[in-house]
Amino acid sequence: MASSENIFNNLSSNFSQLSYGRTKGDISQINRILDEINGLDYRYPLVTNKTRAVLLVNQCCSLIPHDESDLVSKCCRLITNLVVHQRIEIEGQTLSLVAQWCLLAIKHTPSTNAEILGVLKALLTCNEKNSLHLLSLIICSDSPVLSVACGSYLETALTAVQCLEACTYCDELRTANIKSELELASTIFLKYLTQEPKVDSILYNKVVFDFNQGVVHYRKSVHFTLIVQ
Repeated sequence: MASSENIFNNLSSNFSQLSYGRTKGDISQINRILDEINGLDYRYPLVTNKTRAVLLVNQCCSLIPHDESDLVSKCCRLITNLVVHQRIEIEGQTLSLVAQWCLLAIKHTPSTNAEILGVLKALLTCNEKNSLHLLSLIICSDSPVLSVACGSYLETALTAVQCLEACTYCDELRTANIKSELELASTIFLKYLTQEPKVDSILYNKVVFDFNQGVVHYRKSVHFTLIVQ
């Protein structure tokens, strides 16, 4: 019987040989391999070659279109398992690719926003150095993460806010030239905190709490003063 490590390696190799042509056969193959990879138990060590795992993530985000909700969901599950449970560090060009893919997927497949935001949160919290790299992508005037954070669906809003908060964890933010991004985020935070509550629930209170934490972290990170009119 093949070990889980060998199964992961074989499935990763099989995935690298796929191409996506939007035919039922292509989708079926991708679905099948993703189902088998995601069916492994990531609570235990599976990855013996971290470079292969990073390549798999790169291939997933290159191959899987951001408007195929089922494939997007399965891809997100795989990336989250690799980053959170297998401690795979996604950096450099692959990190940029994953982030851009996630942002496009948020816009085109809103039904999978919870899983997509989970990927971004994992990237930010499992390696704080990613905060500086991802900040300008996540916090900008047309960022879908900001839109979700201020949206009416509290479950996904909470994860979006946690992504924004996680952008403040890196010590290098103290010397980075990111004042415009931080001011934008702070404006969003304060606007949310000062608006009239729409609901009274534990979840809403958690969203407000994390928004407040975001303001505090931003102020500590870059030492600039927020002026509340």
